[in-house]
Amino acid sequence: MRRMLFALSALAAILLTLPAAGCSASPGGGSAAPSSPAAATSGTVKVRAGTGTERFPVPMVAVRVSSCSSDKALATLTTGNDGAASRSFPPGCYRATVTSVPSGCAPDAVANARVEVKPDDTAVATFLIHCA
Repeated sequence: MRRMLFALSALAAILLTLPAAGCSASPGGGSAAPSSPAAATSGTVKVRAGTGTERFPVPMVAVRVSSCSSDKALATLTTGNDGAASRSFPPGCYRATVTSVPSGCAPDAVANARVEVKPDDTAVATFLIHCA
């Protein structure tokens, strides 16, 4: 009888520790892969494009993201209908530069921004776009 209680206790302990071992569900309902330590320390670069003093969102604005220490493009983000786009990056300094805008529009005189990505944080680069 003691062996059976011990075996059931051990089995219950194992089952209770499984969620802590990375078996959590993803927001979509499926199971997610265990997160790596590097993924937990990344941050997000978010770009926003708006027009006018009301800052109406401007979709289809392409923004190139590169490291501050290199001009090599790491990613190109294209704004959606909400005028925003984002992507995860390791912590560090990044430069966001507007590379294209919709027809009939032009970026403000300042078409680039520097952002500092910190772990588990969002760095935002906002661009003013003038459309006819």
